[in-house]
Amino acid sequence: MLRSSLALRSTPYLDRLRPRLPSRWSSTLSQPEKDRITSWITNQKIPADQPTLTDHISFAQIRALGCTLPTLDGRSQLPPHRNVGLTQGSTLSPGHSLIFCNPTAPEHELESDATTRTLSPPEPFVRRMWAGGRFEFKRPLCIGEDIKAEAAVTSIEIKRLELENPMVIVEQRITTKPINTSVANLPNRSEEDACIIETRSYVYVPLTNERRIRRVKDLPDSHFSFSYTPTDTTLFRFSALTFNAHRIHLDRGYSQRVENLPERLVHGPMTALMLLEVLENNRPQDLQISTFEYKATNPLFIDRRITIHGNWLNKHDAELWAQTDDGVVGMTGKASLKPFS
Repeated sequence: MLRSSLALRSTPYLDRLRPRLPSRWSSTLSQPEKDRITSWITNQKIPADQPTLTDHISFAQIRALGCTLPTLDGRSQLPPHRNVGLTQGSTLSPGHSLIFCNPTAPEHELESDATTRTLSPPEPFVRRMWAGGRFEFKRPLCIGEDIKAEAAVTSIEIKRLELENPMVIVEQRITTKPINTSVANLPNRSEEDACIIETRSYVYVPLTNERRIRRVKDLPDSHFSFSYTPTDTTLFRFSALTFNAHRIHLDRGYSQRVENLPERLVHGPMTALMLLEVLENNRPQDLQISTFEYKATNPLFIDRRITIHGNWLNKHDAELWAQTDDGVVGMTGKASLKPFS
C-alpha cells in the first residue's frame, strides 16, 4: 500500500501561499463593514428560492466533457463498466450533471471578477471560493433527457465577525429532476422524481484575508490513485462547459495582482468531479455511488501535478483526497456505495 501523507516542505509554490499583507491592509472589519454585512444577512429571506433552470443532456456536451477530464481523454485504460459506447439513453456518470443547468447571466451583470451576482454579499466580501458540497444520487440521469434544476439558498452564516479573517458562508441546495417527455429509449418518469439532490457551499472573504496552508493529518493508506496535471486548456474547457468566467481560472494577471495567488486556480467542482471519476474507475462493478460529500482544504493550481487517492474503509465506503507533489491536500471527500437496484 502506498502511504500518501507526504511531509509539507518549503518550496516557492508553498511560500507564495503565505503572502505578507501590506501594512495598510487589515484582515479585520471596520464598524461600517460589520453593520453592512449584518444588515444584508438579516434582510435575506431564507430559504430563498432561485429561478428554476432547464437543460438538455446532450451527447455533444458529454463528449466534450470526456475530452476535458484526464480520466476520460483516452490516455488511461477504462474499467469494463465504463469502456462502452455512449448513446441516447446511456446513464450519466456521477457528477457529470455539474455541466448542466448553470446560470447564463449576460456579461454586464457579472461582478468584477466575472462571477454571478446572485449569491454575492456586499463589500468587502468579494473573494469567492467553492468550499465544498454533497451529492445524493437517487436515480440516474440519461443522455437525451430534458432536466430541470430547482435551486434555493438554504443558509447564510458569518463567521469571525469580530476577529481576523472573517468569512460569509452561503449554502445552496439544488434538486435535479427529469422533465417528463416521450423520448425513445428513455425511462418514463414523473417530474417529481428527484434524480440528484446536491448541496453547494460558497465562502466569501475580503481580499485582505490572509491565506494559510491547512494541514490535513492522519491520511490513510492509498488503495488506488490517479495523477494528472491540469493545464490552461483543461481550465478553459471546464470553464466553457460550466459557463464559468471566474477570472481566477483564466486570467493569470488578475490571479496574481488582485487575488495574490501564485497562479490560476483549478476549479473546485472539477476537483470534486475528479474525486468521483477516480472512484468510479475503481469501484466494484456490482455497486454504484450513492452519496458523496467533499470539502476544499487548500487551493490547487494550474500546471502542478495532482494525485487523487482513495482508501476503502469497507466494501461500501471510501475516503478520497487530492494531493500535490508538495504534500498539500487540496480536497477531501467521502463516498458511500450501494447495489444497483
